[in-house]
Amino acid sequence: MNYPIIHKNIHYDYEKEIRLIFKVPFESGLNYNWSKEENEYGKYIDLDIDELIDEVIISPKAPKWFYEVISNLLQTYKIEKKIRYSDLK
Repeated sequence: MNYPIIHKNIHYDYEKEIRLIFKVPFESGLNYNWSKEENEYGKYIDLDIDELIDEVIISPKAPKWFYEVISNLLQTYKIEKKIRYSDLK
Protein backbone atom coordinates (compact mmCIF):
# COMPACT_ATOMS: atom_id res chain seq x y z
CA MET A 1 0.00 0.00 0.00
CA ASN A 2 2.88 2.40 0.74
CA TYR A 3 4.93 1.45 -2.32
CA PRO A 4 3.88 4.46 -4.48
CA ILE A 5 4.67 6.84 -1.62
CA ILE A 6 8.02 5.38 -0.66
CA HIS A 7 9.44 4.43 -4.07
CA LYS A 8 10.32 6.91 -6.77
CA ASN A 9 10.03 6.37 -10.50
CA ILE A 10 13.56 5.89 -11.89
CA HIS A 11 12.97 8.62 -14.49
CA TYR A 12 12.91 11.20 -11.69
CA ASP A 13 15.97 9.93 -9.87
CA TYR A 14 17.90 13.12 -10.72
CA GLU A 15 15.64 15.01 -8.28
CA LYS A 16 17.20 13.31 -5.23
CA GLU A 17 14.20 14.30 -3.15
CA ILE A 18 13.45 13.29 0.39
CA ARG A 19 9.85 12.62 1.27
CA LEU A 20 8.34 13.29 4.65
CA ILE A 21 5.71 10.71 5.58
CA PHE A 22 3.54 11.24 8.63
CA LYS A 23 1.47 8.32 9.82
CA VAL A 24 -1.60 8.90 11.96
CA PRO A 25 -1.90 6.77 15.11
CA PHE A 26 -2.66 3.13 14.28
CA GLU A 27 -5.78 3.02 16.42
CA SER A 28 -7.28 5.81 14.27
CA GLY A 29 -6.49 4.06 11.01
CA LEU A 30 -8.47 5.24 8.00
CA ASN A 31 -11.04 6.82 10.31
CA TYR A 32 -8.72 9.58 11.57
CA ASN A 33 -10.78 12.69 12.28
CA TRP A 34 -9.00 15.38 10.22
CA SER A 35 -11.65 17.94 11.20
CA LYS A 36 -10.06 18.21 14.65
CA GLU A 37 -6.91 19.56 13.00
CA GLU A 38 -6.48 23.28 12.29
CA ASN A 39 -6.19 22.37 8.63
CA GLU A 40 -8.67 19.73 7.48
CA TYR A 41 -6.65 19.03 4.32
CA GLY A 42 -3.37 18.10 5.94
CA LYS A 43 -1.46 18.15 9.18
CA TYR A 44 0.77 20.90 10.47
CA ILE A 45 4.13 19.56 11.56
CA ASP A 46 6.45 21.77 13.56
CA LEU A 47 9.82 21.64 11.79
CA ASP A 48 12.75 23.78 10.75
CA ILE A 49 12.71 24.09 6.96
CA ASP A 50 16.38 25.10 6.97
CA GLU A 51 17.17 21.64 8.32
CA LEU A 52 15.20 19.95 5.52
CA ILE A 53 16.45 21.85 2.46
CA ASP A 54 20.09 21.96 1.38
CA GLU A 55 19.48 23.51 -2.01
CA VAL A 56 16.78 23.77 -4.67
CA ILE A 57 17.56 22.09 -7.97
CA ILE A 58 15.36 22.96 -10.93
CA SER A 59 14.51 20.40 -13.59
CA PRO A 60 16.82 20.54 -16.60
CA LYS A 61 13.75 20.99 -18.79
CA ALA A 62 12.24 23.88 -16.81
CA PRO A 63 11.97 27.23 -18.62
CA LYS A 64 13.57 30.40 -17.29
CA TRP A 65 10.23 31.75 -16.00
CA PHE A 66 9.88 28.67 -13.75
CA TYR A 67 13.31 29.30 -12.26
CA GLU A 68 12.23 32.88 -11.55
CA VAL A 69 8.97 31.75 -9.91
CA ILE A 70 10.87 29.41 -7.58
CA SER A 71 13.41 32.12 -6.83
CA ASN A 72 10.61 34.55 -5.95
CA LEU A 73 8.97 31.98 -3.67
CA LEU A 74 12.21 31.47 -1.80
CA GLN A 75 12.56 35.23 -1.35
CA THR A 76 8.93 35.66 -0.29
CA TYR A 77 9.24 33.04 2.43
CA LYS A 78 12.76 34.10 3.38
CA ILE A 79 14.27 30.74 2.57
CA GLU A 80 17.93 31.42 1.91
CA LYS A 81 18.97 28.39 -0.08
CA LYS A 82 21.01 27.99 -3.23
CA ILE A 83 18.90 27.55 -6.35
CA ARG A 84 20.29 26.13 -9.58
CA TYR A 85 19.47 24.08 -12.64
CA SER A 86 20.24 20.37 -12.54
CA ASP A 87 23.67 19.39 -13.87
CA LEU A 88 21.77 17.40 -16.51
CA LYS A 89 20.82 20.66 -18.31
